[in-house]
Amino acid sequence: MCSKSVIDRTLTLKFLQVMKGARLERTAAFSAVVSLEARAMLTGRCLCGNCSYSIEGEPVVVAHCHCIDCQRLSGAGHTTGAMFAEDGVNLIGAPATFSLTSDGGNTVTRLFCGTCGSPLFGKNTGMPGFMTVSLGTLDAPDTLKPQVAIYARTRRQWDTMDSSVATFDAQPGWEPSDGV
Repeated sequence: MCSKSVIDRTLTLKFLQVMKGARLERTAAFSAVVSLEARAMLTGRCLCGNCSYSIEGEPVVVAHCHCIDCQRLSGAGHTTGAMFAEDGVNLIGAPATFSLTSDGGNTVTRLFCGTCGSPLFGKNTGMPGFMTVSLGTLDAPDTLKPQVAIYARTRRQWDTMDSSVATFDAQPGWEPSDGV
């Protein structure tokens, strides 16, 4: 029987391998479309338009999350988000916020439109300097493709996923500074 630390290390290594491969594929495709001098610019907004944003740069990771908090936030089986460096995010409008303590002990802050309720961003004290945008709020959400699914242990049986997306029962022991 494997110890928890061996299992955690194995999951982390698998996650990093998946991320490295996905990042290389996305980078090659992205470079073919955008010149090397230009940076990616994504835009999005809430349902009513009171809050909008632009994001410069490429995402660190794009993930489905099946944790119970994300299920309650979305009213569905999961959320899908892309993590970006916070300094590349330009928010227009004044979103409302809600903070909670995660199972891991980090403070998770959700930014959403106070008028229509659209979930826009998430921040986590465990990953300072990064924000996760809710993919459904992007003006062109199909430009990004999920690379991983996390918290699969609480995935609802009716919430089916693409079998080619790497899946983890919990949050892998990975941080943006680990690189991909």
